[in-house]
Amino acid sequence: WAVLIQRAEPVFWDYFIVTEHFQRFFGASFAQHTEPFWFFLPVLAWGLLPWLFLLPAAVRTGKPSRPVRFLACWVLFLLLFFSASEGKLATYILPCLPPCALLFAFGLGRSLAAGRRRWFDAAANVLAGLLFLLLLAFLVFQFARPYDAPYVRGEGGKIALIAAGLLAWAILSRRAAAAGTPGAKIRFFATGALIALAAVGAAVPRRIQERKSPGELIARNRDRLPPGSTLFTTVETAAAAAWRLGRADGRILLLDDEGELAFGLSFPEAKGRYLTWPEFGEAFAKRERSEPAAAIVPKDFYLDNASRFPPCDYRDETGGFVLLVYNQPARPPADR
Repeated sequence: WAVLIQRAEPVFWDYFIVTEHFQRFFGASFAQHTEPFWFFLPVLAWGLLPWLFLLPAAVRTGKPSRPVRFLACWVLFLLLFFSASEGKLATYILPCLPPCALLFAFGLGRSLAAGRRRWFDAAANVLAGLLFLLLLAFLVFQFARPYDAPYVRGEGGKIALIAAGLLAWAILSRRAAAAGTPGAKIRFFATGALIALAAVGAAVPRRIQERKSPGELIARNRDRLPPGSTLFTTVETAAAAAWRLGRADGRILLLDDEGELAFGLSFPEAKGRYLTWPEFGEAFAKRERSEPAAAIVPKDFYLDNASRFPPCDYRDETGGFVLLVYNQPARPPADR
């Protein structure tokens, strides 16, 4: 993949390796997402849930075996390496999870096989109790505060799915504590977590989806954004607009901040794709009066710069994004 891109674009290797890796790591020219040295400790703890509850049961005394020492070095090296970086993102620590999983497997296998089950049973019971409380709190908040709750009207199926996932997880955690064999304990404990995670993945609230991406807003107004229309976007909305509308032409323009697209916008063929606010006013004034155009921007961005946008013919918003349409094209007749 890297070789093919380098053949198509000779400056790729220098930018991708030197700028995006070495300079970001050492903070030589810039360091995005700067965090303190200890940043990954809580991130790793969060990533190990719910197995972190079983840490006392997994830790065993005595001289560690060679595989255990190797896995411990694997975790420690990665943790220190990424902690030393100037820039940090939570996903950087993902390579630590496979060796952590194997360490838990070694520790729990030895502990349960030796009959030391007190810590495991206590942790599984505590987790079951916390999950029941979480389920109760979720239902109370969802129905007592519908305007602030994560799910809106029409998402009853998602509410039921989350509630069922939490309930199944709690029951299976309790069942893991009561199981008689080591294998059964691990299977019940792991299955409950897998069911809950599957439920969460399938029941992402609409509010979160709309706040993270303008995809639904664009899909709802697709007929107002005909091919060839000028689209004024930001770093947060440009990719979604191009993807959802199936466009990669030069009429998708970026406003105000180049962000992480600055490198691509520095190429000669990209000249004119980025507009400062004065250039936006000039570009808008020079366009054909009958030419359809639209602005797809984050809601906060629009509120901060509302006076800079000309009056529009149509406005729509969903979640965290706003759509402004100019010279609105005729809509097709509604189906009867």
